[in-house]
Amino acid sequence: MVKVVNGLLGNKAMFKFRVVGEPKILAFFEVQNPAEVSTMCSSIMKEGNFKVTCTSLLTIEEWAQIIGVDSKLTGPPPRKLTKEVVYMLDVNAECNGMTTDEFMNIWKEEATAALSVRAAGIDLELFKVFGQRKVIGLICQDSPGDWEKLMLNLPFVKKMYDRCHFELTTLTKL
Repeated sequence: MVKVVNGLLGNKAMFKFRVVGEPKILAFFEVQNPAEVSTMCSSIMKEGNFKVTCTSLLTIEEWAQIIGVDSKLTGPPPRKLTKEVVYMLDVNAECNGMTTDEFMNIWKEEATAALSVRAAGIDLELFKVFGQRKVIGLICQDSPGDWEKLMLNLPFVKKMYDRCHFELTTLTKL
């Protein structure tokens, strides 16, 4: 399965991973026209009984510009994940009991903190799920514990821990 799908993806994906311990592949595409992804998915589904799920993402840089983060941090993403093992963090943020302004201020602090971490040299790619209060992060760290230490200083953890749902997944590059 992995060889077939990897062959079909070729070099079209920005990032390609296998989920450790699961029969699942994750691929990240950067496209101008969503039809490009549809064509790729059709090719994969023709090869077998594969479940394909597509999620529209914004780069954290795009989101940060929308919410007013300092433009010094919102340049082009580096697209650099140098290690074979990559950790994916999936964060779903709720805003129960907060005003929209309070919630958006924490989002702005979170985006600023995350982009600052990356500017300090850590391999980190971040995406906001389009139309949802959800962030997907890809990071190269030596262990999940390193990721945990890093997370302790992020505004979502410090200010909204009881309103955020975190899921860490270990990936290997294809």
